[in-house]
Amino acid sequence: MDGHLRRLFRRNLPEAQWTSIETGSTAAGVPDCEYIFPGGYQGWVEFKAARKDRVIIRPEQVGWLLTRSRMGGRCFIAVRRDRELMIYDGGQAAELKDRGISRIGWRYYGLTPWDWAAVKQLLIQK
Repeated sequence: MDGHLRRLFRRNLPEAQWTSIETGSTAAGVPDCEYIFPGGYQGWVEFKAARKDRVIIRPEQVGWLLTRSRMGGRCFIAVRRDRELMIYDGGQAAELKDRGISRIGWRYYGLTPWDWAAVKQLLIQK
């Protein structure tokens, strides 16, 4: 369901501490993983696999990501479609849900092999 992104991020960005989050019914919409890099660069990533142009994002996830983004938090949606990796800012969650991946701009885009140094820079900047 997540295109194995959770495993790939952990393997390729080992300097971060990754915490998988499974809140179920206790806190709907919380992203899949929380991370922190040395220096205190903390954030959240929701991992998704795309079918053609469509990404399924639940309304609770959209709400969580938009709220966190508006408050200045680092939050992202990482989407894998075959060999492509696209990373969107959490503030784009509603647009991504409604319009699909090819209709909005992403912050990182790459074909395998992905540039993990660029992905890290995106995750720590703000």
